[in-house]
Amino acid sequence: MLIPIEECRDDVVKYRRRTSVEFIVGTKCQNACKYCYRVSCQNDGELLGTTVERMRMMYENAIDMGMIDRGTGIEIFGGDPITDYSFFKSVVEHFRDDTTQFLVPTNGRIIENIKDAEIDALIEASGNKLSLSLSVDGPQDMNRPMSQFGHMSGVPEERNWDRLFSLAKKYHWGFHPMLHFPTASLWFDTWKWFFDHDAHVYLLEVRHPIDDPKNIVEGVYQLAKIILTCEKMNIKPAFNTTSPSRTPRGLGCSALTSLCINTDGRVYFCHRLMQERYLIADLVTKQVDMRKYIMLGAGYDFKNSATCMRCPIKKYCMTVCVGAADEYWQGAVSLPIPSTCKYALLKLFYLINRTNTWGAIRPSIDLDHTKCILQAAFPNFNDVIADLDGRLKTDGLL
Repeated sequence: MLIPIEECRDDVVKYRRRTSVEFIVGTKCQNACKYCYRVSCQNDGELLGTTVERMRMMYENAIDMGMIDRGTGIEIFGGDPITDYSFFKSVVEHFRDDTTQFLVPTNGRIIENIKDAEIDALIEASGNKLSLSLSVDGPQDMNRPMSQFGHMSGVPEERNWDRLFSLAKKYHWGFHPMLHFPTASLWFDTWKWFFDHDAHVYLLEVRHPIDDPKNIVEGVYQLAKIILTCEKMNIKPAFNTTSPSRTPRGLGCSALTSLCINTDGRVYFCHRLMQERYLIADLVTKQVDMRKYIMLGAGYDFKNSATCMRCPIKKYCMTVCVGAADEYWQGAVSLPIPSTCKYALLKLFYLINRTNTWGAIRPSIDLDHTKCILQAAFPNFNDVIADLDGRLKTDGLL
């Protein structure tokens, strides 16, 4: 139930956890990525779902309501947030004094066809605070086909790789390929292709249910191959998912830290859950649902999840996505997806035992407990480990 902010402002501030603002500016995208939760709506609505003036109103109301502080990071999402270059430039120019940094994921289809002088002007307009993440999987993977909107927009289907790499190097942008489990056999080749082009790459597994158990093992093999190759070549394997990282907030998800603002001014728990049952506030009417505002965050925090409280790898688990959990369980966000748990457990157990990079966290993990869980999850557990070892020995990495 939404209530006026005047009745709950003190509690909003008390329970505030959001440290960044995430503006959704529309649904359109030139790609129809096979794993994207937005594909079904990417041809809906207008090219732009909002205006700079409306974004300003929503931003100021969020500050007045105590939901955020001025000066936090601003993330711009879509669809693709750069479908209209002029509008995008006006947004970063308008908000540049309100933030420390603009974080923008983009498929790069617009930016790769813009001249350097225009990009320089864009970065200057942002107060030199703009950072782009190029959400591109590489030529080996066909998980990102063109969308109907992309074809209608007239953008070339063939990527200008030389241009993308040149831009990434000049402006210190990174590539963000998604590691999709149905094509897990391509993960190492994808990483190596970007690495061979001297590109900074940020790897992240697509956190959907994993339908085929073989893909769980394949994913672990591919990551182990990347890490062991790096160790053999004295390369620091700092590619996100290849390095262990602690999650003190309890999950590897932005739901607890980003204020997701839709084009209509309504605030949802996360950008993948823009449904009525996950509505926590309305920035136009300046109302808040305090029950959801507090309980959704607490319910999805792993530190409070009955399923995860005793998990031996909780501190290092980065596999759960709140939107994917909702879709899998048809309405529950506090339960992890069993197949992604199996992947996370096998990944940590194997990498801790076979790589120096992950071996450093061995004292923090109860490996005996982890092994017991894995033996129950994989009836052929010993064969799984033997298969992984055998393939990596054949690769000359063990």
